Amino acid sequence: MKIFRNSQSVATIGMLVALTLSMTSLASLQALAQDNNSASSPKPLDLISLGTPSTLAGDNESEVIIYDPSQTLSDGADMGVARAPSLTVDADSRNVSSPVTAQVDEQMDVMVTQDTTADTTKDAPLDAEIQTLAEIQTLAEIQTLESTSAAYGSAKLGRRKISDIGLAAIGVSDTARQNSTLDSLIWRGTPAKNAAFLLENGAVANQSPSLSALAYDVVARQSVPPMGANMIAGDLVRARLAWLARAGRSDDLAVLVEQLPDNEKWASWKRWLVEHHLMSRRDDIACATVAAQIVITLDPFWHQAKVICDAVQGDMSSARFAADVLAATGMGDPTFMGLVDELFTGTVFEDIDPTTLDTIHIVLMEALHRPIPIEGIAIMPPQMAQTITSLRYLSDDARMVSTYDGLQRGLVSPREAGKLWRSAGDSEDNPQSALARLDSEVSALTSAMAWRALDVDESNAVFGLIVAAMKREIAAGNGSLMLPLYAELAINALEVMQSQTAVMTPVDAVLDNNATLTSPGANDNASMTGNAAVTVPTVTMPDEAVLADIDVLLALADPATVPAILEASNPIADHIRTLLTLNAGDVWDADTMQMLDTWHLQPLLHAAGINAPDISWFDLLQSGTHSSYNREKLSPVLLRACGEAAAKKRVAETILLASWLLQSTDFTNIDPADAGLVIQHLRDVGQDTVAMRLMREIARAHLMAQFVAGEQDADAG
Repeated sequence: MKIFRNSQSVATIGMLVALTLSMTSLASLQALAQDNNSASSPKPLDLISLGTPSTLAGDNESEVIIYDPSQTLSDGADMGVARAPSLTVDADSRNVSSPVTAQVDEQMDVMVTQDTTADTTKDAPLDAEIQTLAEIQTLAEIQTLESTSAAYGSAKLGRRKISDIGLAAIGVSDTARQNSTLDSLIWRGTPAKNAAFLLENGAVANQSPSLSALAYDVVARQSVPPMGANMIAGDLVRARLAWLARAGRSDDLAVLVEQLPDNEKWASWKRWLVEHHLMSRRDDIACATVAAQIVITLDPFWHQAKVICDAVQGDMSSARFAADVLAATGMGDPTFMGLVDELFTGTVFEDIDPTTLDTIHIVLMEALHRPIPIEGIAIMPPQMAQTITSLRYLSDDARMVSTYDGLQRGLVSPREAGKLWRSAGDSEDNPQSALARLDSEVSALTSAMAWRALDVDESNAVFGLIVAAMKREIAAGNGSLMLPLYAELAINALEVMQSQTAVMTPVDAVLDNNATLTSPGANDNASMTGNAAVTVPTVTMPDEAVLADIDVLLALADPATVPAILEASNPIADHIRTLLTLNAGDVWDADTMQMLDTWHLQPLLHAAGINAPDISWFDLLQSGTHSSYNREKLSPVLLRACGEAAAKKRVAETILLASWLLQSTDFTNIDPADAGLVIQHLRDVGQDTVAMRLMREIARAHLMAQFVAGEQDADAG
C-alpha cells in the first residue's frame, strides 16, 4: 500500500510537470506570434542578424555584408534619428593585392567584399537601424553565391562599366588595308601593361618608311587586344590615341575616336573629331554633333562651331543670329568675331595675329576661302598634320611646308608631294638662287623651293643642278626623303633631252632641194630666197660625268628600271642595280661588293636571306680587301628585348620595338650587324617583305653616303 501511494505520487508529479510544460509552450508560441507581428510593422529592426555568418558546417569564412553602424548615425546626432545604411566598404578592409586589382575595382559597379573578421560584428551596437523593409530585402538579395561561397567570393567578380566593354578592341577595320601582312592576333602573348609601355615610350617614326608604315598599321588596326586589356582599357586606348596623334595620323585617329563612347572622359577627342570633319569638308557629320552639343553646353567652342555650320549649310540668318548671341554673351574672341564679320559683310578683317590663331579660326578661314598663313599652321597640334594637307586655301609657303611635313611623316607619297608643290602658285624662282639658299640652309621651305625651281627648268643644265641638290640633301640627312622627287625631275629632263635630240634626225631625213636646215648661228650666209628654212634648237648635251651621276641616282631610286636614253654603260650604276634587286635565296656577287665597297653590308644581306658565294676569304684578304669600319651600335637592351619578343612570336611587340630601335639612328652610319639582327627579328614574326625593304633602305643610305663622298670607284675596297 505504501508502495502504491508512492507510485501514485510519482504519477501525480508527472502529470503536473507535463501540464507545466504545455503552458510554457503556449506562452512561447504567443511570444513568437507577437515577434512576428512586430516584424511586419514599419518599426526599425535590428540588423545584427544580417551580419551573422551562416551556420552551415565548415562555413566559418563565408561571405557577409559588413554593416558599419558608424555610417548610420552621425557623430553627436540624436540617437533616435536613423539614416540609411551605406554599403561602402572601407578601403582597408579590401584585399587588394596588386595595382591591376585596384584598377579592376575602380571599374566595378558592385563589389562584394569577403569578411575575414566576421566575429567583430558582435561588437556592433544593438541599436543599428534602417528605415524600410525594402532596404532589408535589398541587402538580402546581395547575398548570392558570390557572398556565401569562398569559391565565388575569392574571384572578386563584379560588373564592368558598360562603356568599357569592347573599348580596347576599337580600331581601323582590317579590310581598310588590303596589302597588310598583319592579322587580328598581332597582340597575342603580349600583356596589356607591356603594350601600354611601348605606346607611351616608343617611337612614332623612324628612318625607315617601310617599318614606320608597319608600326602605324599595328597601332591603328582593329585586333584582339593584349592580355588583360579590359583591366586597363581606358589607359590603353588613351595611349593608342596619343601615339597616333604624335604621328599625325589624322584619318586613322578619326576612325578610332568615332568608336569612343559619348561621355565626359572622351569629350576632348570628340571635339577634335568635329574640327577634323570640318577641315575635311565632312560638314554633315560635324554639324550633326554641333547641333546636339549646343543644347546641353555653354562651351564657346560649340556655339562658335554653330555659326560656321549654319554658314556652310547656307542658313545665313541662323548664322547671324548665332553670332549675335556670341557677341552678346562675350563668348566670341576678337579674331573669331572679326572673321565672322568678314563672312557677313565681305570686308576683309585685317587685324589678325597669325600666332594667336586657333583651330576654330583655321576652320573659319577655310570657309571664307581666305589664305591660311604658315604661322597659323605651325601652331596646330600634331594630330592635325594629315588633316592640314587636305585644306584648299593654304598660302604658298604653308602648302610647301605642310606637304614636306606630310612627306616626312609618310602621310603623302612623293608623287602626291610633287603635285601639291606644283599647285602652290607659279614658281618664278631662279634655279641658281634656289640652290644657293639650299646650300646655305636645308629646311622644309628651302628644300621645297629648290625642287620647284628645278622642276620648271627645261634646259640641259638642270642635270648638274639636280645632282648638286641631291648631294646637299644627302649630306643633310634627307637623301632617302628627296631621292624619289629628284629622280622624277631627272626622268622628266631626260625625256625633254630625248625629244630634242630626236627632232634632228627626221627633219634632216626629209630635207629636199627647197629646204635648208638652220639653227641659231648656222647658215647665216645662206640665201633664203626660194628656200624654206627649218629651224631646230641647238642641243647642248650634258657632260658625261653628270649623266653618269644621274644614272647612279636613278639606280638608287628605282633599281629595277634603266632609262633607255642612258646607253653608255655605267659600271657603278649597274652594280647598284644588281645589289638592290637581290632577293631571299639569291647569291650576292663579290665583284659588286668590291666595286661598291660594301663588304660591311654582309650581315644585312645574310639576315635578309641572301647567301654568300663560294669564295676564298683568304684570297680576298691577300688582295687587300680588309678595311675596318666604325659604325653606330644600337641599344643592346632594346635589341635584346626585340629578340625576346620575336622568339615568343609577339608580332606587334616585335614591330614596335624594332621601330623604337631605329628611331633616331642615321642609316648611313648604322652598324650592319645590329641592323641585321633587327631584320632577322622581323622575319621571325613573318614580316619578310618589310625586312627586305628595310635591308634595301639601309643599303641605299650607305650607297648614297659613298656617292656624296666619291668613294665608289674601281679601286674601292
